[in-house]
Amino acid sequence: MLWRLQLNKMLAFVLFSIFTACVFFNEPIHAQSIPDGGEMWSEGYRPYQDASDVHHTVKNMWDNGKYKPDSKNGKLTLAKGGKNTFKYSEFRGEKLIYDIYSGATNQSKKRSWRVVTSGGKPYFTFDGWSVNFGYHHHTKNNQATYIGLINKNNPTEKRIYKTRMLGNTNANPDLRDASLKTCGKNAFKKKADKNLSSSCNMDYQYTQFRAYIPLEDLFQGQSYDKEWEMYLIKRVENQVVYDELILPYETKSYQWGSQGKVTMQSGVDSDKLTMTVDNAIKRKSPRGGGNGWTLGYFVPGKTYTTTGFNESEGVANWYRVKDDQKGVGSYKPPLYKPTFQNRWTASTYWDFNGTIATLSLEKTHAHLRIQHIDATTQNLLKEEKEVVRANKKYSFYPKKNGYFKDKDGNPYIATPEGQMFNEVVKHDQTIRFYYKADLPDPSKDVEMPKTTDGKVDGKAFWELRRLKDNQPSQVYAEMNFTPSGKHYAIRNMKHSLVLPGYEKEEKENPIALLADAKSVKDKTLKYNFAYEYTNTYRGNYKCVEKQGSHCFKWEFDKYTPVWDKGKKFKLSETLQGEKEAVSMKLDHRYGETIKKDAVEDIIKEAPIIGRSDSFANNKRKSEVYRERFKKLTDRMKAKNKLKTQTALPVTPDRLEYTLELPSNEHEKKNFNVSQKGLINGHYFPVDIDKSLQEDFTNHTKYESLGDYAFFLQQDEMQDKGVRAGKRSYEIDFISDYFFVAKHTGFISGYPVAYQLNRHLLYGEDKPTDDKVIPLAIKKLEQDYLRQTKHAYRDDILYLNGNKVSDKQKLQRYYIPISPESKLKPNKTYTNKIVLENVGLNDITWQYGQQFSFEHYLFGSGHDEAWFIEQPDPRVRNFKSSDVNTITIKHEDKQKIVELLKERPDERLHRFRLVDRDFVDKVKKVIEGF
Repeated sequence: MLWRLQLNKMLAFVLFSIFTACVFFNEPIHAQSIPDGGEMWSEGYRPYQDASDVHHTVKNMWDNGKYKPDSKNGKLTLAKGGKNTFKYSEFRGEKLIYDIYSGATNQSKKRSWRVVTSGGKPYFTFDGWSVNFGYHHHTKNNQATYIGLINKNNPTEKRIYKTRMLGNTNANPDLRDASLKTCGKNAFKKKADKNLSSSCNMDYQYTQFRAYIPLEDLFQGQSYDKEWEMYLIKRVENQVVYDELILPYETKSYQWGSQGKVTMQSGVDSDKLTMTVDNAIKRKSPRGGGNGWTLGYFVPGKTYTTTGFNESEGVANWYRVKDDQKGVGSYKPPLYKPTFQNRWTASTYWDFNGTIATLSLEKTHAHLRIQHIDATTQNLLKEEKEVVRANKKYSFYPKKNGYFKDKDGNPYIATPEGQMFNEVVKHDQTIRFYYKADLPDPSKDVEMPKTTDGKVDGKAFWELRRLKDNQPSQVYAEMNFTPSGKHYAIRNMKHSLVLPGYEKEEKENPIALLADAKSVKDKTLKYNFAYEYTNTYRGNYKCVEKQGSHCFKWEFDKYTPVWDKGKKFKLSETLQGEKEAVSMKLDHRYGETIKKDAVEDIIKEAPIIGRSDSFANNKRKSEVYRERFKKLTDRMKAKNKLKTQTALPVTPDRLEYTLELPSNEHEKKNFNVSQKGLINGHYFPVDIDKSLQEDFTNHTKYESLGDYAFFLQQDEMQDKGVRAGKRSYEIDFISDYFFVAKHTGFISGYPVAYQLNRHLLYGEDKPTDDKVIPLAIKKLEQDYLRQTKHAYRDDILYLNGNKVSDKQKLQRYYIPISPESKLKPNKTYTNKIVLENVGLNDITWQYGQQFSFEHYLFGSGHDEAWFIEQPDPRVRNFKSSDVNTITIKHEDKQKIVELLKERPDERLHRFRLVDRDFVDKVKKVIEGF
């Protein structure tokens, strides 16, 4: 009774569910159209244009998505799916259910597998159905089914093809739970489980498809032996799921014309099915009646062996299995006992255990094209065709040499040697034999037009050059010539250069030599330049494709000179009178001493510092280069006629120094024109004041020029840059300083010029005025005390404290006024000046400064002196009011007498008293002074 009561309740519930479904089924379904939706024959689907025309987003996701489950592309999601309820959920839109029909019934929507032609191309076709169970309602335009393929041996090679949607046959009878209502129009991801309050039935329309696989795309040419793994891909709106395509039954091969047999099969364990639910009733026949209470349920998770299948009705296939598995489910245990008989249920509850289905081709015949091809132009010389059985060995050979000829009659040679075909033919293929024409050598000689005889451009020169400022100048010689004639080729260029006393230098590249300036002075430099040339060339070709004695390709290699027709050029032979070498005088004046009466005569010399020979197309231009000096001041006159014993300038005149060198070395910033110590020398006076004689005794090598010497030094040189190709400098000089006491005329010298020389040569302190003046004053005081035995009490001329008011007046020669001097009026005397290291020639200048005076500066009337001692009062035109009265006491007289006795007999210049403190001593004695 209890069993009947339960049955009656169930039937009531089923009837209520059917009623509910009928009530709600007419509600409009909300579905989003997709790009590949509604691909029916009536809508224009044709395999040759639509099978491969997969929407790019889906295609890109498939190409990248198999190894990235749950990948996203915009709103579109790609996920792995399947039937197994324990792994794939309707709540995630992953439950993919499908069948591939075997075609055993050959119904209009379950046609047998076959090869059809569309657009002249062969397609392998089969039918099936698929749904994304529970994701959303399936309509004509919101779903699409695809077949994906992956090369089994190269997983990066993929294909995806869009299937054709077949006429509407809904899958609701195979999928819907009659106890549940139809889902609302906007329902997504619902489970058909009456135990869940949210459960409902989706509407599954247009679920059947026909796949078209383009065989040439998969197996054309060398791709014939590829094996493709197959996947079923389902898109419903924005959800795309895929699963391995598995065929749970044995399959057979299908003939593709003369190409071979096409096979689609699952192979291992294709007869094994696993139950995915716990409420699948064990039916006794396909779509048979009964219930689980009487027939029992298949054990969930258990694997059964198929004994048959049926696809004659409905959408889903039904599979028969051996009911031999034990287990439990959500119902009472007795309901899961095995019957050990054959039982049926729909494919929607079975998970297929077989391996993934593969698509492959077995060739039976092969079409051969035997082509004879010009390998250079790729032109077809001849083609032969043959059809042979596949998987048999065949042999073919090229034609004999000369069988073919090119348009010029050159014979074709089969290349490479040993071409032959001797292989097992497995697929359609083209056998190609290649030939190339045997070509003659095209090399020949050519006379170059508009050529000339041998000519050169270039320059040979010598010059004085100072490499470092602490070294003397050297002779630098250079030659650099290049052929200027128009020739095809030249060779054996040779520069030759010889300096007297040095080995001859010969080489191809330009030559540069250095020589000691003194050793080559007044000798001759010799140079020459020679080369060989030819104006005939040969265009040489080389065989770049050779086979034995045959050459298939000559390639231009290079032009080479024909030296058999060459000539020799020698520069000296183009100049009259210079056969062996070209000569150039080395007439510099390095290290010479130029002696003249006046410096004006010296600077007229303009010594040579270089020579050059320039050639342009063998035309010679010779130039001489000199260093020149020009006076910028006239302070040191050559002849001086004085009225009396006064002073003469010691420093030489300011000069402008100008030079130019053939190398243009003089234009460089770091050009060394002078030695480190610059120009220096001495001023040799005829006689000097006694106070100077000890300090300025002549210790130079020029002893014959006088007993005394003042140091002369070039001051730092002012670079005026390059103008009109010539470098110019301004040069000034300083001498030692001479300080004169204002009242006594005492003279003391200070070696400023010498100290500047030491600064330039050795980096010692530079003698600036702020350092020199205090030292000079101290020296003067010491000299005065040492020579007079009296303290210095005087002022110094031309000083303003420690500042110099006029430097030139400190650099003067004071003619001695002492009666002991050997200088006499109206006689001519010459002070000698010597300047060393002048210019690049490092010349020594020696010249004079003449002077004479008419009168002594001081003396008696007898001496005709300029200033004469006389008894006249020293103060004139004074008034009585100017007179002061001083009283000298008797006892002070003796003190004054003693002071007078103490006054020195020695006098400066023999007439100047040196005790300038005598008045102060008297003041101390006399009261009121």
